[in-house]
Amino acid sequence: MALDPKKWTLKTNEAFAAAIDQAKALSNPELTPDHVLAALMRQDDTIVPAVLAKLGLAPLMVRNKADEAVGKLPKAYGGQDP
Repeated sequence: MALDPKKWTLKTNEAFAAAIDQAKALSNPELTPDHVLAALMRQDDTIVPAVLAKLGLAPLMVRNKADEAVGKLPKAYGGQDP
């Protein structure tokens, strides 16, 4: 099953755009789930924090862990964008 961005919600499109921008800004050679999670955690007016809280997870802790994971990703220079 292929993902069709034309069927995504506005918030989903915004999250993926922010994730791609972050990957580019950090010179990461590919977009990872860590980028997407970090982007989701920075969005305003979403259900993500409520879902995490319902699961017993602290949203701020998840955001910090996502940022930490993104910071550990390899960097590449001079190639194509992710």
